[in-house]
Amino acid sequence: MTSSRCSERCKQSPEFYSRYGPYEIPRYLPFEKKDLKDAWASIDDDVGAELSWAQGAYIFSLRNGRNYKPLYVGITKHQGFRAEVFNPTNKVKILRDWADMKGTLILHLLAKPKGVHNGFSVGISEEWLRSLEVLLIFMCRRKNSKLSNKMHTKLLDGIGIDGITNTTKKLGKPRGAVATLRNALWW
Repeated sequence: MTSSRCSERCKQSPEFYSRYGPYEIPRYLPFEKKDLKDAWASIDDDVGAELSWAQGAYIFSLRNGRNYKPLYVGITKHQGFRAEVFNPTNKVKILRDWADMKGTLILHLLAKPKGVHNGFSVGISEEWLRSLEVLLIFMCRRKNSKLSNKMHTKLLDGIGIDGITNTTKKLGKPRGAVATLRNALWW
């Protein structure tokens, strides 16, 4: 995995999740333990803390030029990024499902820095992580209605607002109640 260098962006507010990446992911090589260990060590060195052991969320996307198309959103639940991001299910997605897609596979990580000490939070409740996952799936579906995630899509469809949160695009400018509600929601 390769990344852009971490600078002041890594020293974000501890109340919020901070974003890390983009990290380029090869789609053609087998993911050997040693290679993954070296890649995670490189990310930890880049960030200056043990990001690979943190809990949080991750997004796989496809980069074409300056455009990023989200493909999948995941959370760490009971383990860190190191154990979750390249689990067997995700390896199948990378090596089989996304192998022929045009563009560069990219990984973004979202983790919550500790307030006082170096490092990242690891005791985040599953409820909070699931809520973050739902929010990210909602946001990513706006750009890619064919996101690989199946979980939470029924919920998001059930609470959708026509003309506001639905993933179908309509031609022309929104009118009336749609336009004013979008304005009120800063959408």
